[in-house]
Amino acid sequence: MKKPNKRLFPVSQRDLAAYLGVSATMLNLSHTGRHGGRNLRSGASKKYAELMLAHQQTPKTAIPNTSLRKEHTGSGEESAKLSRKILIESKYAHAKSKVLKHKLEEMKAKEQEDLRWLKTVERLLSEINGNKIKSNDRGA
Repeated sequence: MKKPNKRLFPVSQRDLAAYLGVSATMLNLSHTGRHGGRNLRSGASKKYAELMLAHQQTPKTAIPNTSLRKEHTGSGEESAKLSRKILIESKYAHAKSKVLKHKLEEMKAKEQEDLRWLKTVERLLSEINGNKIKSNDRGA
């Protein structure tokens, strides 16, 4: 068996040996070829060959270069801008909610004042006409 490149698989030799079901020493002896040409068992050799083919057929990712680093940095900058924008919008919405809450309180007070005025007018009309209008006709 031909000596494989040490960086062929992105795992340690110990992990590779565990996957193949052999000892790390046996895997090393089979790769070096210095010790009487030791070979792996047929099952382990088959697994190793399948693993090697699968690894060679997978598309390789490019080594990160400056453009990918710039893209990554740009992504971070975009995230920072987006977070600042969201923070500003949330502060604006919080301030607007306070204003709307104050307006709602004013509207409730105005409604109570208007209801008192309507009851007063209703009482005065009933005294003038001599007819008593039921208070539940207005829904108050």
